[in-house]
Amino acid sequence: MVEKETPTTKVVECCFESEDVFIEHQKTIFVEGFRCSPPRDDIKSALIKHFSPCGKVSRVSVPFHCQTGSLMGFAFINMVKDEEKALTLDGSYLGSLRDQ
Repeated sequence: MVEKETPTTKVVECCFESEDVFIEHQKTIFVEGFRCSPPRDDIKSALIKHFSPCGKVSRVSVPFHCQTGSLMGFAFINMVKDEEKALTLDGSYLGSLRDQ
């Protein structure tokens, strides 16, 4: 008699199913070109700090690949107002998040 192995199920958190991805405001800035090696929360904090002088940042979403957990290399920043001012930061230096 040969025993069959029961396949294990791997549960993966998917960013697209988390509340972090739902966008409440239509004023969203797309950001790319930053390093993805820091922890996700550090990236969020740095982006909030960078964009806060332009207005109230209501949400930062840093998507990641569902299967691997690796960051996708871009983020969405939701601004309550003054998104036009935030767009003036295009190409600006993101400090430690600068893409190398």
